[in-house]
Amino acid sequence: MKLNIKSNKLQKVSAIDIPDRFYNRMSTGVTELDSLFGGGILPGSTFTLTAAPGTGKTTFFLQLLENMSKLGYNCGFATGEEDINQIAFTCKRLGVHEVPVCNETNIDEICKLTEELDVLVIDSFPCLTTNKNLTAHKKEAYMVQRIIDAAEQNECVVGIVLHITKSGKYKGSTLIPHAVSANFQLDRDDDDSQIRVFSAQKNRYGCTENLAIGFGSKGFNFKAISKIDQSSKKDTKADRKSEQLDAIMKMSDVNGITQQQVIKQLGVDTGKAYILLKELTNTEKLIKFGRGTTAVWKKVELTAVEK
Repeated sequence: MKLNIKSNKLQKVSAIDIPDRFYNRMSTGVTELDSLFGGGILPGSTFTLTAAPGTGKTTFFLQLLENMSKLGYNCGFATGEEDINQIAFTCKRLGVHEVPVCNETNIDEICKLTEELDVLVIDSFPCLTTNKNLTAHKKEAYMVQRIIDAAEQNECVVGIVLHITKSGKYKGSTLIPHAVSANFQLDRDDDDSQIRVFSAQKNRYGCTENLAIGFGSKGFNFKAISKIDQSSKKDTKADRKSEQLDAIMKMSDVNGITQQQVIKQLGVDTGKAYILLKELTNTEKLIKFGRGTTAVWKKVELTAVEK
């Protein structure tokens, strides 16, 4: 990607005139988020946010923009994912009132918005369009560079929603994650469906601390936010998952086990129960019989005996 390089000659870093924007960070209104962004968001920077469907990407951005609008920043939300009537309905539930929204996907029109805004969110990158006749790869490169150039030139922060596959990989190429300033990810907590984990995958202008944020019917509770000790969490998550898989195998008697039984016995939500059962099925420890709510999972050895 083009880096807008102004000099290719070696010079002492002490002689480089650092732009004022590096000292004028923009507050999100949430101390912990400001810390993650390195003391606030750098004007002119670009970052992405990925998450599984239904995790709260749109909700997170709408509430973030509401916070920043109340602090006096000019914010905007451009979406090709949902009609603005649906967005307005969602905002009413969340208590969001100050955020201007529009249904716009044309990259040139979106870049024009950066001329008048301090913060712009694009939901989502796959929805963007251009009038130029380009191949898929060249089209992606063109739009990425247009966004980065417009953000830097107008000192407008641009947040971009990216999609991921079921396996957690980016849909499309990794061009945009490599080009932007930071990449963040939003995940459901394994143990508590009322918690979302906001993690930094890459952060040129800040740190890579991960945050746990309260989440409910009113969206994110930025007052219920805390840092996560990742060094201990990794081992804990692996151990906990192993214990849950072992527990399911022990519960799988001659009659098998249902997803509802897993939910009740382990105290997990529907999504987590499905993931655990799917893993045991993929590793050929359980066999699934039936579909939907009546499906039953049985141990492979028991099934073989029954035959």
